[in-house]
Amino acid sequence: MRRDISQPPLKTHGNLQAESPLSPYRALVVQFRPETEIARGCVTGRVERAVSGQATHFGSLEELLAFVERVLATVRAPPHRRGKGSGTA
Repeated sequence: MRRDISQPPLKTHGNLQAESPLSPYRALVVQFRPETEIARGCVTGRVERAVSGQATHFGSLEELLAFVERVLATVRAPPHRRGKGSGTA
């Protein structure tokens, strides 16, 4: 039985990174090589950050997760806005 995941409406104002729970700033594309066999612990391929094109090849699950960790660390907190009338403290 297939169930589609409902997506919240796309916000067109403000900081998309801060407003959307599924921000494109945290979107990654993972491509696995044919020899990948997760049950055997053989995980190889390429991962790319969608918004920047930053990419790397990985030869293990640990390498894949290390890239994901580095990317997510750069987008954890939304940037602070500066200037009068921004509405942020």
